[in-house]
Amino acid sequence: MCAECNRKFTHLKCEKRKYCSSQCSYKNNYHQNSTKLHKCVYKNYKMDSGAEFIFAKILDENNISWVKNSKTFFEYRYQNKIKKYYPDFYLPDYNLWIEIKGKRYIEPWLPNKLQAVKNILLFYSNELKNKNSIIQTIKQNGAE
Repeated sequence: MCAECNRKFTHLKCEKRKYCSSQCSYKNNYHQNSTKLHKCVYKNYKMDSGAEFIFAKILDENNISWVKNSKTFFEYRYQNKIKKYYPDFYLPDYNLWIEIKGKRYIEPWLPNKLQAVKNILLFYSNELKNKNSIIQTIKQNGAE
């Protein structure tokens, strides 16, 4: 049954669904693939996902200073329009920008975004389990 309109689901595969349609889910600000559940505040910075929170903790554990970016943007072109891209983190000691992505959130224009930014590293949420690899990648790519 839909949690919004009480409509009965007709397919067996719908057992785990909460809403019958996107219209019902949007009424309640629920999105099946959203990271809203994992948003938090860490060291006075708003983290948009659990992966960002884990990444910030990894940096702190390794004494790497960081800033959660919300102001600096880079322009890129997609479908003949200029768009703004805000990378997730900046590491001032390494002059690196960092983007954290879950594999399900890869947009078709992501390469355009990444090309707009110099000194950027892309980490996927599933890569955050290997802390040593992350730190090694940062140190190898950063300009101290």
